Amino acid sequence: MDRFYDEQYVRLRNRELDKYYLHADDDGVGVSISQRRNSLNVAWRVHIYHAANGPYLLLHSAAYGRYLAATATPAPALYHGFRAELRDYDQPEVPEIMWLDIRAGLGRGVLLQNARDRYLRANGKYLRWNTGVTVENRDIVNEKVSAMMRWIVEPIALTERAPRISDPIRARLPEDLSVVVFGRQPGAWRGIRFVQASNEGLYNEAGQGWATDHIRGRSLYYLRDKLARRVNQQPDGIAMCIRAGRYGRLTPLVVDLPRSGWGDIYQIVVIISGTPAYAAPALYHGFRAVQRDYDHPVVPEIMWLDIRAGLGRGVLLQNGGDRYLRANGKYLRWNSGVTVESRDIENEKVSSMMRWIVEPIDLAERAPRIPDPIRARLSVIVFGRQPGPWRGIRFPQADSIAMRV
Repeated sequence: MDRFYDEQYVRLRNRELDKYYLHADDDGVGVSISQRRNSLNVAWRVHIYHAANGPYLLLHSAAYGRYLAATATPAPALYHGFRAELRDYDQPEVPEIMWLDIRAGLGRGVLLQNARDRYLRANGKYLRWNTGVTVENRDIVNEKVSAMMRWIVEPIALTERAPRISDPIRARLPEDLSVVVFGRQPGAWRGIRFVQASNEGLYNEAGQGWATDHIRGRSLYYLRDKLARRVNQQPDGIAMCIRAGRYGRLTPLVVDLPRSGWGDIYQIVVIISGTPAYAAPALYHGFRAVQRDYDHPVVPEIMWLDIRAGLGRGVLLQNGGDRYLRANGKYLRWNSGVTVESRDIENEKVSSMMRWIVEPIDLAERAPRIPDPIRARLSVIVFGRQPGPWRGIRFPQADSIAMRV
């Protein structure tokens, strides 16, 4: 699994067809190949699953969050093997979405072998309009694999800012008016299950706290406006993440909903602007690390063990709850939150993001001084800025005072 890293975003280009990429179709179910290299539909996020017999590669679409899966359904005429499609991750272990990456001989590229022992392949070598993607058994007798089974892994260099919803496309007529004037069919009703995450990005995995609603059509803006009203926020004050199954990872929703074919109810996690979770929704590992007071003789949450991290430099900081302090943002540099996470016990590994270098600070010989004050009162009068909030202060020989800073 040395070509894929957890949380990495990649494109998979077919080696034989060269300019064609693995593509999540707009219906939310189909998988094909496409030359639209800059489309979000050809971006896939890596999810490494550690099974009892070793790690497996899971790939979920950056557009809809659903996972690449092999099926036992025979492919249509002119296609090879069996259908490949997108599906939810709704059980702890789903063999259909588990893949192994195998080096494809001496040349570039990898083979993606499903846990069911079939290989992902493109079609259309001679019929270029035949763009479906399927899974097929390799030629065991001749020990050969088709050139259409070879994929080039292209890591995606992400920008440093969090993804945002792009500006809307101005339609000439509103959808409801176009139904009346041109007799177009109204959009289908779609079921929505949603939950509002806490400030730390936490939410109940099961049914408690989830609400239901319906929308007509697939407009992302209509969905955002409706959910914003339900959580008493402005539309630009929330982020939406879609979850493809209970065990699926959250994916920021920045495109319209799938066109058709996805009969399941959409699961949306709403994150409020201004909260710690909003800076990088759904992209943190483990549990939140915070600052807190030392208000009891023994506080396990603030007690750490320093453990030597192998032969190299650095230490691991293990909390009393058997979790390790770690950074985030290995591939998303704007994702700068610090969390705590359990180590990979089965494989006896720790993430490199859990290793810390200790740098002693040379202190000055004189006591630290309070810096000169900044004249802030005048800015309140001249520029109309809001004064600072009231804060309570407790100190010896007095009960309490109040001051505004």
